[in-house]
Amino acid sequence: MPDLGARTSIYYSIRDIALYLSVAVNFIQRLGHEGPMRKTDTASYPPTRFRILDWAEVNDYNLGNPPDASHQYYRRSPKVRADIAGAMREDPTLRGALIQL
Repeated sequence: MPDLGARTSIYYSIRDIALYLSVAVNFIQRLGHEGPMRKTDTASYPPTRFRILDWAEVNDYNLGNPPDASHQYYRRSPKVRADIAGAMREDPTLRGALIQL
């Protein structure tokens, strides 16, 4: 990921139903479900280069309607959309490191 850009945001949630089912069926950790392995390791994920965000507690949209809503949080949640837009315009007020929306 460091080669993709100067700064990377990683969003994840254990409330993503599609990824929860994928983990249960395939027994493979999914980046979008629990975040990256060693996500608290600042040597692997320096806060100046990475933002790792847990969106599990974001509840500004209907999580169950439609059935794939929890997997579409980046479109359905105004809070997450605003955060993505801020990251894309390189908003200096966005914090780095491991945070919860």
